[in-house]
Amino acid sequence: MGIIQTPKPVWEIFETMISPRKTVTLADVARAANVSKTTASHALSGKGYVSSATRESVLRLADEMGFSVDPIARLLSNGRCENTVGLYTLDLDLSQRTRQLQLIQAQLNDMGYSVPIYAYGYRGRDDLSVQMELVSGLIAQRPAAIVCNMSGVRKEVFEPLRRFQADGGIVICYGYGYGEFAPIECDQIIYAEPESFACAARYLLELGHREIGLFSVGHRKPQGAMLESVRDAMREFGAPLRDEWLFENDGLLRYEEDGHRLANHFLTLEKRPSAVIVANDYCAAAFVATLTRAGVRVPQELSVVGHDNDAIAPYAVVPLTTVSAPVEEIAEKVIEMLQSRVLRNYSGAPRKILLRGEIIQRQSCAPKN
Repeated sequence: MGIIQTPKPVWEIFETMISPRKTVTLADVARAANVSKTTASHALSGKGYVSSATRESVLRLADEMGFSVDPIARLLSNGRCENTVGLYTLDLDLSQRTRQLQLIQAQLNDMGYSVPIYAYGYRGRDDLSVQMELVSGLIAQRPAAIVCNMSGVRKEVFEPLRRFQADGGIVICYGYGYGEFAPIECDQIIYAEPESFACAARYLLELGHREIGLFSVGHRKPQGAMLESVRDAMREFGAPLRDEWLFENDGLLRYEEDGHRLANHFLTLEKRPSAVIVANDYCAAAFVATLTRAGVRVPQELSVVGHDNDAIAPYAVVPLTTVSAPVEEIAEKVIEMLQSRVLRNYSGAPRKILLRGEIIQRQSCAPKN
């Protein structure tokens, strides 16, 4: 006599149909691969040492089983968004500062990171409360790492970054400062910018120029280490740096507008320098273009050195001699340091790298007649 099976109630069949499939956990993957949960986690995250054979086995099984890391669970497990690297900068410009961020962001994106940029704006950026509010907002997002462009950053801002690092986060600083490293023990890459202006001054001095003007950008008259480096270089050649040729700006205009205004002021001078160093290539290009339209011949009557080796430099009305800024190299060093900390578990002493620019000769300079 056969066994008669009682049909399942309709509600039970319906419940089976709509019940979600069991979520595959890390423990399930580890069990299938016959490894510990820690080993499975390292194999999936790329952190820690795991043999290539084990890594391949865990990755294959995770894929076959439909395992995916819950980002919320990941955040709760270690308190950080492991796939997020925050970029901190005080402002975005139309030149090297933004280009630098773009290079770093693009490379980190290619590595699978989410890379939000935390920036404020040019006006008000020097206010300490603004800077603290900005860095606090970034830290509150609990990123795995923070890459800080420390140009213009007040020293007080490094205290919350130090606490972030002590709490397990990674901090990497870079900047175009005055050859000085940030007051925090972390990996740092610094472009010795004042040395670049001294390099530009010596280049002009060696061409025979002794009457040299200097134009800064960024809501200021030439000052600080930038000014002193040029003054020291000129002192070596017995050339004074005249105050009336330290051209200033109010920081409210775009670089090109600053260059145009500088040219108009230059044309009013009774006594003009024979050479001018301009701290930005876009500004320098507009400066030269405006002077050219007014009949001033560059470089026959005036030599001009720009700064940054921006994309505009070789294509200006008169191709610009300029001082290069190591933008690509800084980006590469930032990525290398971050990878060593995150992927290779490097926990050694902070590394500090100082980079320098160099003269790129084009047609905007000539020997003094």
